[in-house]
Amino acid sequence: MDKVNVTISVYFEVENAEVFGGEGSSGYVEQQIDITLEKSSKLDLYEYAKAGIKNIAKILAVPEEDIRTITRREYEEKTEEAAE
Repeated sequence: MDKVNVTISVYFEVENAEVFGGEGSSGYVEQQIDITLEKSSKLDLYEYAKAGIKNIAKILAVPEEDIRTITRREYEEKTEEAAE
């Protein structure tokens, strides 16, 4: 096997973004990408997550410090709570 198809999901908690209610609020974002890795491919997941934080901060107009990665379990718990 020379290639592998992979889906990568990274979950974020975003604080103080206007789209989630402004100052004091928390919202949740999932970033997902489908990629094909070749045998010799190298993917730096830490850098991928850091780039995600930078992009989300820019889009939502919040400082990068207001964004943190979270687990899938935490994401699911928090988004289920919000839906209730």
